[in-house]
Amino acid sequence: MCDPIRRGLLVALTLLLTAVPVAAAAPATPAPVVAADSSLAAMLRLLPAFPLATAELDYADYARQRHAFGLDERPQTDAETQLQSAVLSELVTPFDADLSAPGWKEGLGFDRWDIDQMLEFRDEDTSITILRGRFDEAALRRAWDRAGYQPQQEAGLTFYALGEDWDIDFDDPVSMLHFGSFSYFLLLDSDTIVGSATRASTDELIRVRAGQIPTMADEVGIAPLLSAVPPDLVTAILHDGSWLRFPADAAVIANNPNIAAGTREAVATRIANDQIEATRMPPILTVLAGFTAGGPTGFGAVATPIPVAADAPIAHDVAVATMGSTEAAGTAASVAADRLEKEAPRSSDFARRPYVDLFPTRTVQVVPGQPVVLVDLVPAPDVPASAVCTLIGGQDLTFLLWLP
Repeated sequence: MCDPIRRGLLVALTLLLTAVPVAAAAPATPAPVVAADSSLAAMLRLLPAFPLATAELDYADYARQRHAFGLDERPQTDAETQLQSAVLSELVTPFDADLSAPGWKEGLGFDRWDIDQMLEFRDEDTSITILRGRFDEAALRRAWDRAGYQPQQEAGLTFYALGEDWDIDFDDPVSMLHFGSFSYFLLLDSDTIVGSATRASTDELIRVRAGQIPTMADEVGIAPLLSAVPPDLVTAILHDGSWLRFPADAAVIANNPNIAAGTREAVATRIANDQIEATRMPPILTVLAGFTAGGPTGFGAVATPIPVAADAPIAHDVAVATMGSTEAAGTAASVAADRLEKEAPRSSDFARRPYVDLFPTRTVQVVPGQPVVLVDLVPAPDVPASAVCTLIGGQDLTFLLWLP
């Protein structure tokens, strides 16, 4: 997690506001035909209702993104592998596990190309990775047995334990594939593997399976948010709303002896003004940022981004925020729309580039009957679809910054 004082200083020293004109509304994105149970909601129903306060949830639908480019089959050649890698390059991946690394198939019975969807929850003490795809159960069990996993029973369900929590053997190449994040495995069915770093989390997963405890999909900040998620969402990052709470304290700058006096005064004044602006946004319970299927894609992975075929969708960036009430959602939508026309990110890779330049088409709306704001953004041709993921990762989604 980001240190709050360092984050406050970084944001404070890069504050800029730019006045710009209004742009047109974004068109709707057509959704490819993919199984309905591949949705974010379906994955969240497998996850216990852990607090999001200091955690992050990452989601990816690799199958839907491949389908948008007509790449439904496992790659057979180096060229096909490179193409699919570029198509998927902007989607989130497990934090501690590079599933494309050599050794996964032999060492643990699956690899990147077997996986259709991924959901990962992590904080300082917990790591849970849910993988849905096309798995060979017998091959999985053989691989886990070779790797030293021992089958155990809990509440009538078999799980596989490598050893202690966060078990890492630096001399074992299989262990080094996941750095302890897959110390336990649950095979829920032939399509669903769950890896966990701790026994306690494994027990909670089993209790969810038995219907004994609430799931993350039932959480007060997440259930309404799911009503606004586009059906063709292919990747997303979810945080507690406090992740976007305005961080800077004018006193921190004003009293910092390492900053020139004139700079301290000017920056402190700007921070104070932006603190006032941040109070216009009501408190946010939960926030999601991600993008929908399509392209262009491959930014950073290949020399030239992969173009979109005539029949392929154009990726849209989305940000979804759950507020405390429908009234608060209305206020939030108005404030976010205003900031999108006038402001720019402050401290990320896109700092000082106005939102109207990053996203030529923008719409902001309140989901009918829900305390939820949906922001739909179409990136400029030179802006990757992962832009909103970069912004939320750097706590720089400034059009949603708030301060009570």
